[in-house]
Amino acid sequence: MKEMESFKVEVVKFAKESGKEIQELKNHTEQSYGLLNKSFLHVTVISCMLLMHQILITITIQALAQGTEVQFGVAVESKKITLPVKRRLACEQLSYLGQAHFYLTKCINYGNGKKHLLFIKWKYLEAKAAAYYYNGLIGDKGTNPSCHTSVVCCFLAAEELLTESKKACLNFCLTVPITRTPPLWGAMKHLNKKIPETAFKKSQMYGYLLDQEK
Repeated sequence: MKEMESFKVEVVKFAKESGKEIQELKNHTEQSYGLLNKSFLHVTVISCMLLMHQILITITIQALAQGTEVQFGVAVESKKITLPVKRRLACEQLSYLGQAHFYLTKCINYGNGKKHLLFIKWKYLEAKAAAYYYNGLIGDKGTNPSCHTSVVCCFLAAEELLTESKKACLNFCLTVPITRTPPLWGAMKHLNKKIPETAFKKSQMYGYLLDQEK
């Protein structure tokens, strides 16, 4: 009988001790879970901040590019602005768009990131076509046959880039959310016609030089 009572006491004691250990384990688990939630929240907040930082950098650089595009459009329509200045503006726009494209590729998964990237690509190709075109016009003032060869190459490259930019524009418009094809404005209102015309004219004049090099 005494042994039975002693056994019951031991069982009760064991149950109490086990209960304490279980409660301690539960408390420890809850604390760990709370820390884990806080850590996850902290990481999420940091990730969102980094994403927003990348987007803000992209938008800032894109704003510089589009501001330069406006200046370039004004310069193209002015006869007082020299060809080197026009080329420099085209190259500045190209540089800004290249930087914007670099930063945007790091946060392409945000909202309309894919469409935004296509817009940057479209404008980048336009600016590159303009830069080649004005580089060709500057080189065309030379008298050396090698200058004429590089001039033809510049104009043909500009024409090809212009064609690629039109494809990029179409891809941009057809990507969700679908948008209408924007009208030509600024520098491209002038260059969209001048680049193909000049490329054709100069390739007719100096195309034989390219054939000779081949």
